[in-house]
Amino acid sequence: MIAESLTAEKIATREDFVQPEPATDQDILRVHTPEWVSKLKTGTLTASEGDAVGDSILAELVEAVWLAAGGSILAAQCALRDGFGANLGGGFHHAYPDHGEGFCAIHDVAVTIRRLQADGAIRKAMVVDTDVHHGNGTAAIFRNDPSVFTISIHQENNYPAHKPLRMWT
Repeated sequence: MIAESLTAEKIATREDFVQPEPATDQDILRVHTPEWVSKLKTGTLTASEGDAVGDSILAELVEAVWLAAGGSILAAQCALRDGFGANLGGGFHHAYPDHGEGFCAIHDVAVTIRRLQADGAIRKAMVVDTDVHHGNGTAAIFRNDPSVFTISIHQENNYPAHKPLRMWT
């Protein structure tokens, strides 16, 4: 619907859109633990884990978030090649390596950064998160990684209650 609106308003044309492939399991495992990935793919989440990611239809959820991560990877590759790229889905900044939170099962931005680093396309990255909610998963994933600078601009008294901080040395 976003793509349709952008083309209807003549902000973009159909040729401006590309269709991603789902991220590979190898891409996802650069950030997430094998145990978490296995739970998602086999539908063996505990009740509280399922509630945290909204798993009412887990097979479709896994398909959707793997595709969203692929979209973020493709958007970043387009940005490096063309100077701009955007993913109309994604932005799952509450996911941690070993669990999901805030309806975020995997962290597509972290997956993208790790893929680009693995490909040698980038050495360093900056994540500027302007969502109303703190990017707690982002802060946790990159806490001790000097190759990724993170900043979260968010409403103070909002989800999540605990907001992990990035430690600088």
